[in-house]
Amino acid sequence: MSYTPVDFSSIIPDESLALVFSFLQLVDPIVRKAGHGEHASGPPQTDASQDFNTALAWIRVTFVCRRWRYLAIDEAMLWTQLTNNLGPRWLNVFVERSKNALLRINDGDFATDDPHDPLHNLISSHHGRLYQLLINSSKRCNDIVKEITSVPFDSLQIFSLMIIDARDEFSFPPEPLKLFHGHAPRLRVLVLSHPLLPFTYIDWTTSIFKNLTILHLSLNATDSTFITPAFLSGLRQMKKLEVLYVLEITNETTPFACGAACSEQAPIGMENLKILILLTSLETHAHFLHHVRLPPQTRVTLRPHVFPSPPPVEEAYYALSHGVSTVWFRDEAVRPFAAAAMAFEDPGRRGDFIIHLGLTRNNIPRRPLPKILMLDMTVDGLSGDALCVQMPADKAYRIMQHLPLDDIRSLMLVGGSSHLNRDNLSAFTGLERLHVCVTDKRRGFVDILRFLAERDASSTFLLPRLRHLSAPDFYLLTALNNFASGGLNGRQNYGDTAEARHDQARRESQLTVYLHVKEEIVLVRAGRLGETSCAKVDPARVLPAIDRLEAADFVQIVSKEFDGFSI
Repeated sequence: MSYTPVDFSSIIPDESLALVFSFLQLVDPIVRKAGHGEHASGPPQTDASQDFNTALAWIRVTFVCRRWRYLAIDEAMLWTQLTNNLGPRWLNVFVERSKNALLRINDGDFATDDPHDPLHNLISSHHGRLYQLLINSSKRCNDIVKEITSVPFDSLQIFSLMIIDARDEFSFPPEPLKLFHGHAPRLRVLVLSHPLLPFTYIDWTTSIFKNLTILHLSLNATDSTFITPAFLSGLRQMKKLEVLYVLEITNETTPFACGAACSEQAPIGMENLKILILLTSLETHAHFLHHVRLPPQTRVTLRPHVFPSPPPVEEAYYALSHGVSTVWFRDEAVRPFAAAAMAFEDPGRRGDFIIHLGLTRNNIPRRPLPKILMLDMTVDGLSGDALCVQMPADKAYRIMQHLPLDDIRSLMLVGGSSHLNRDNLSAFTGLERLHVCVTDKRRGFVDILRFLAERDASSTFLLPRLRHLSAPDFYLLTALNNFASGGLNGRQNYGDTAEARHDQARRESQLTVYLHVKEEIVLVRAGRLGETSCAKVDPARVLPAIDRLEAADFVQIVSKEFDGFSI
């Protein structure tokens, strides 16, 4: 008896089945840099040895049955991501089946070795239907790029020119370029990234910028910073801007150029800005902050150039201090910065540390995340901090002296207890709570002991208001040896000297050290000493030392999950 398969898809409504086809496109996209074999009358044919997606299920459904073919071909949105990686005939099929729907183009989907650039021809023919246009191929001719950026677009909402490795020099016209011939009324996201393209090449005063919500600029600043009268004039009309990212590409030292002429200009109110990221010189940071006013919820990230440069002039430090203090709109409800986090990163592993300082108006600091580049037109990595300043360690002391740190009560130190020193901490004069995150150093606790000794011996009393130090770098063994009176071997340690202090001034400023060893103590008392850091120590010495540690009035035993900022 023969079996006739049942087509269960027949019970699925047409609209639902078309939606399923669109999901197939999401999970099974066309692989770029693919082979070009195709047949106009059948599914794309490929060589199994090529780096190519042989499934293409969202195209192959058009060859399953008459109903599926009709639904897939009739669903215009299924054919709007144009590509010629399947060959020119399939490109024409895509354009035809997309009907009048808005189109999306990524130039990675188009060959660049064709003497007749298919991308240029496509844009010339259908520029009125383009919704998204992404250009990132360094092989594409600069003349073609200039022609594309000179075409008017009726429907374009997202445009990205992101060239990382430019191969050919640009030839610049005498007048600044009017992007898209000054006509892109729906443009919302604009990314311009090119190492040879100067900021002054663009005419910033055209109307295409007025509806932007995201502006990402990574351009050459050798001849001029991005802060020009034309750019500031254009910025005034960007009332809807939510994200502004600026990277200045230059190896030159930027002079401090904020003078009397700047003082006469009214600040630019950016009421809708949520994120400001400046990867420029400290001088440019100070200059730009002078010109803008931001709402309290705006998150600001400032990162100076990483290349070696002379120290900024004294005037620039004070201008930065003034800029940070005045850049947010004055509002009595706006709280000062109350908590901070410092992270230390050594990108080249040569000891050239970059310090990430994140300030928040909340009482609990958040870990600063070093990744702040906006390569996919989304923004993440600012960790909710109102202000994030990234700076070379050798310049950090001077910069932090001019930041609003007086009201910081809580500090999280990430990435190295070895950075517990006066240069990094002296600016936090009101600090009350300090949490030193666990490091990968085997003897990281030694740095904490060194800090405690320096603090106690200092005539000016480093961090005079510090009351709570959370130190998870201490295991039970090191905690007993350094904080339990007499330690494990009867030797004098920090605990003995701390208990011996009778100076009233020191008593009033008594520091409590939180040791995250509660779990180990529970194991010891349960007879499971071998599972702790004291496995090789005589139990007869460990238990009395634990009693002495718990009796110390400056020590609190807490669990590994203890939050020192919840006190």
